[in-house]
Amino acid sequence: MTMGTRTRYSAKIAAHNLRLARGLPKRASRWLSGYRRYYADMRRYMRAVGSQGALGKFVLLPQIRDWTATTGFDTHYVCQGPWLFEKLLQRKPPAHVDVGSYIGYLGFISALFPTTFIDIRPTGAKFEGFSEKKGSVLDLPYEDGEILSLSCLHVIEHIGLGRYGDPLDLDGSAKALAELQRVLAPNGDLYLSVPSGRSVTYFNAHRVFDPAVIVEALDELALVQLDAVLDGEKRVRPVTLEQLRDNAYACGMYWFRRPSLDSGRVR
Repeated sequence: MTMGTRTRYSAKIAAHNLRLARGLPKRASRWLSGYRRYYADMRRYMRAVGSQGALGKFVLLPQIRDWTATTGFDTHYVCQGPWLFEKLLQRKPPAHVDVGSYIGYLGFISALFPTTFIDIRPTGAKFEGFSEKKGSVLDLPYEDGEILSLSCLHVIEHIGLGRYGDPLDLDGSAKALAELQRVLAPNGDLYLSVPSGRSVTYFNAHRVFDPAVIVEALDELALVQLDAVLDGEKRVRPVTLEQLRDNAYACGMYWFRRPSLDSGRVR
C-alpha cells in the first residue's frame, strides 16, 4: 500500500468516525428519552400491581426502540422473498435448492416444493418438506449441472469479506457466482439477488455490484428477467441494466436460465 493510498484510507476512516460522533448527541437524546418513558411506565405498572396483588415473577427487559408511528422494514428482504415465490409458482420445479438465503422464506417454499438449504452455519430447523446440508457457496455439495431450481438471495455480496467468519478473498463473490453457475442444470433456473448500482465495497459488510458484472460473470446462462427495488422505492419492478446501474444501493433480482442441451436456447 502506497503512502498516498494509506492517506486516502485514513481520511475515509476519519470522516466515518466524525459522522458517527456527530450522530451521538441525537442517539443519546433518544436513548435517554426512551428510558425516561420506560421507567415512568414501569412505575405506573408497579403501582397497578401493588393495588391488585402480586402477579408472579417480574423481570426488567427494556425495549425502547419500538415506539414508532410506523413499522419499519428492510425493503430488500421484504420484497425479494415474494419475488422468488412468484417465480417458483410459475416454473413449478420438482424440488428446489437454496444457498444461504433468509431462512424465513424457506418455510413457505418448502410447503409447496421440497427444499434443501445449504449454508456454512446450519440452522437445525425442522419442518415438512425442508432439509439442509452444511456447505459453502464456494464449494457446493453437488455435481456439475445437477440442480434444476436454485436460489441465492443477498448472499454473494458478503463472500470474502470475513463478516461471517469466512476467509478474506478479493475474488470471493466472483468465485461464488462461478460455483452457482457450475451446478445449474440445462434448462435450470437460478434466482439471484444482490445489492446493485454503482460498484463499491463496504468493508466488512457487503459489496454493491454494477449489474453488468453479474451478467458477464454468469456468461453460460441467459438472463430471463431483471427486476429491482430501486433506491427510495418500496416495490419490485422490471428494469434495464442502465436503470439499475444508476443507483447507490438497489436490490437487483436476476432470473437466469441455462439453455437446454437440445436447442441451445432458453425455453
